[in-house]
Amino acid sequence: MSLLKRVWLLCLLSGLMSEAFAQLAPIPEEAGVSGFVNLGVGAVSAKTNLVAGTAVGDFGSDPIGSIFAKPDSESSGIPLANFELAYTFGGKRTQVFAGNLLEDFIRFDFATQIGVRKQFRDTSILSVGYLFTSIPAEVWADPYVANRPRKETDRTASGARITYGRIGGSGLELQFTSREVEVDDELSGLTQLGLPTAQAALLDREGDQQQFKVTYVFKVSEKHKLAPALVFTDYDLDGEAMAHDRTGVEIKHFYTGERVIFITNVGLSSADYDAVNPIYLDKRDDDRIGVAFTLIDKEAFGESKWWGAVTLAFFDEDSDIDFYDTEVAMFGLSAFRRF
Repeated sequence: MSLLKRVWLLCLLSGLMSEAFAQLAPIPEEAGVSGFVNLGVGAVSAKTNLVAGTAVGDFGSDPIGSIFAKPDSESSGIPLANFELAYTFGGKRTQVFAGNLLEDFIRFDFATQIGVRKQFRDTSILSVGYLFTSIPAEVWADPYVANRPRKETDRTASGARITYGRIGGSGLELQFTSREVEVDDELSGLTQLGLPTAQAALLDREGDQQQFKVTYVFKVSEKHKLAPALVFTDYDLDGEAMAHDRTGVEIKHFYTGERVIFITNVGLSSADYDAVNPIYLDKRDDDRIGVAFTLIDKEAFGESKWWGAVTLAFFDEDSDIDFYDTEVAMFGLSAFRRF
């Protein structure tokens, strides 16, 4: 695996760790630097016909034997690292921050966010950030090519995110994200199939993506919290056969004990696509399920300020068109520290 691929893999499993602490935390009154860092090693097994490899290593099989078959499995060991770094302006309850995020596990979509947060008198917090792809993912310029090598191309996304949390001192959090997705060489359906221009245009993966997420954190007891969420995503892509609306639910459970923290995250979603796919002569629908478990041991390294963490994750996208099926399984061991 190339150095570039390994560098980008740094955020893969540990992105789950940052998601575990995704709720907006109160901003301190004192000036200073804060954040977290997570370092470790892991293993990933993935099945995908769409991602070439840079974002997650060499997981895209090339060449493939058929554009009508499910993807084969590829595995790799990976290093892990992710972070958030923030600076608080004293007495103003205002922070500037930067960190990496896991946007979409199935698509191996990772982003970096830089922005500013402000806490108001009612303890609510407003966060405004700019999202961008710091190292592009590589996808296939034309995924629909069999029995010969496919060309890799960069996929990037950039945009903005607004989060308003702890509204009125409650557990309510609202989040809106808008991004533009770009594929450098979009050749879907043109290389081997030679589709007419109008049909190939239906497969275009570029366009806009908007997401609205509503989360509420319930404090069940001193040690337990539940955070259910509704997620609505509009993929307004240029290709009508690729454009779709996705509706999902998520629920996180947080257990905080004297020594251990246990975080469970379960997500379900379904998508309906806008138009018939010109290759498969069917309008695509798919269902996703994702399950992730993180166990953090505050005393894994004795008196050290570092905590030990174990992460297990499984994500599956089941499409009514076999070619688009995707599956990702992950395991990671890491050391986590807040500062």
